[in-house]
Amino acid sequence: MKKILYFFIGCAIVGFIGSLVIGTLPAFEMLGTSFLLNIKQGSYPVAYDIFSVDYKQRHDLESFKQQVDQYNFKQYSDVKWLKSVTRPNKTSGYLLGEVAVGDQKIPLEFQFVKTTKNTAKQRAGWYVDDMFIGPEVIQRQIKGYIN
Repeated sequence: MKKILYFFIGCAIVGFIGSLVIGTLPAFEMLGTSFLLNIKQGSYPVAYDIFSVDYKQRHDLESFKQQVDQYNFKQYSDVKWLKSVTRPNKTSGYLLGEVAVGDQKIPLEFQFVKTTKNTAKQRAGWYVDDMFIGPEVIQRQIKGYIN
């Protein structure tokens, strides 16, 4: 009987530690880097999959591809994530970074939203709800949208 009790206590401890580790993983940075790697490989549909259903209703795959190609992200060499913020309610957040393309550093901002229900179109999890590139990011900083 003691072995069973120790087993359950051990599982509870491992589960608790695991939840702490998973809860502190840099999800936004991982999604942002995955986005850039998929663009670099020409896998636009895979990169597009990290975007929310709402974003996809506002921007079809072709307009998404044109926006990304405008900044030549297929040629990116490095990314530096400057700021990652999860709002206190843990349902939204943003990621701010600089993408190195040639000798340029292009500002990039992702606005994230967390979905909590599985649907036919998306599973529960974090998705990009909006993306701002280049001068748009700077204007948003000036106006105080990014703090």
